[in-house]
Amino acid sequence: MPKSAESLEQPLVSKTEVNPPSRNATLIGWIVLVGAVFGGAFCGIFFYYIQIECQLLKYSWRKFMTALMLAPIAYKEIKTGFANGTLTWDILLDKEQWKVMAMSSLGSAIWLLGVLIPVNYTTIAHAYVLNNMPAVFIVIFRFLKGIPLIKEEIAGTIISTLSSGLLALDHDDSTSSIVDLSLVPTWKKIILGDGIALLSSAGGALFLTWSSRLKSEYPTYTSLTIMCMMITVGISILSVISEGATFSFDPNTGIFGFLSGTWFLITVENALVTELGSYVLYLLATKYFDALFVSISSLAEPIFSSLVVFFLGWQNLPGPLTWLAFCLILPSIAIVSYGQHKQEKEQEAKLAIESGQEIELAKV
Repeated sequence: MPKSAESLEQPLVSKTEVNPPSRNATLIGWIVLVGAVFGGAFCGIFFYYIQIECQLLKYSWRKFMTALMLAPIAYKEIKTGFANGTLTWDILLDKEQWKVMAMSSLGSAIWLLGVLIPVNYTTIAHAYVLNNMPAVFIVIFRFLKGIPLIKEEIAGTIISTLSSGLLALDHDDSTSSIVDLSLVPTWKKIILGDGIALLSSAGGALFLTWSSRLKSEYPTYTSLTIMCMMITVGISILSVISEGATFSFDPNTGIFGFLSGTWFLITVENALVTELGSYVLYLLATKYFDALFVSISSLAEPIFSSLVVFFLGWQNLPGPLTWLAFCLILPSIAIVSYGQHKQEKEQEAKLAIESGQEIELAKV
């Protein structure tokens, strides 16, 4: 299995340029991906409990807490790397890798905040579903860059997109919005509601694509800590500018408000489940799988989220369209998996033939 996917921007000419699901994707890789999907399903639930004046802070708090949890592991990772000679300052301060981390962090922040504005103009269901469609943008990005797409990837993306539409339809608008939508102008519903939610998926595509370009020799937990802090700083500044957040420990407006007794425990739980259990696992999943495959797999989040809130007694059991969507998402994942696995085998066979020809020529 390849260690990185730095050449995603180039046409697929060898098996080292993508990380498709295959026999090389270990059981650990599948566990990581499934864990990421389940962790993401709990994201909205934890945010529901945190009711504060500066809404953006609940996102920065989660990232900040995650960075604090990862920092000791990152420190040990760096110390061990320098001790055994596998890490140098040139690797740690590599400008190209810092660019990759910055772009990945930007995409993650856009994806993360992509529901916050739309819920004021459209239903929660529409905002959540449209925010979880980065697969469409990954396909668009690759098409624009001239990267060949196999038919299974296109088919899987189309099917998964249809399943998202079914999810959006299977909700009662009167009970799945936080504002009276009858008072919202149609153009705002389309542009500020569904439009922004859909465009935020481009941030998800940016996050997954750039994350897969981190070099294998770069310390994993160090990169995760750095990216969490980048997002924390960015969202905190945005909160100060747009919401009047303060540089204090105030539980409603303070950048460090999560350290107060009011929100500390729920922020710890939020970081453990939806950050270490979702964001970090999605990052790790890009080391085992292609970004498109990870993206399509993430579409299962709304399904599991619906089941979770049902078992918590917050909503009724999902309707028939949700179950139909679930039945479409699983085959779409399988189709993309099969296509990428088949492509890898064809590339391996081609390389084997070319290698054999080179040996014959060497004998001559």
